[in-house]
Amino acid sequence: MENNNDLLAKVDEVRKRHKVSYEEAKLALEITDYNTLDAIIYLENQKGERFEEIKEYSDKTLETLKFKDK
Repeated sequence: MENNNDLLAKVDEVRKRHKVSYEEAKLALEITDYNTLDAIIYLENQKGERFEEIKEYSDKTLETLKFKDK
């Protein structure tokens, strides 16, 4: 387990590269066994998944609006 100063430094490093909260950065580090690079990659992959979910929602909304126009 990391000591608080090391953990904070890693959290700060993750936050420099991704606009996430301290809690999200800490969780990413915990999930990746406190590996900073893996945490950054994990968050990058999460961002991609969220983008796909938002795009899918947007496409469905546009289809609904088009259907209502007919």
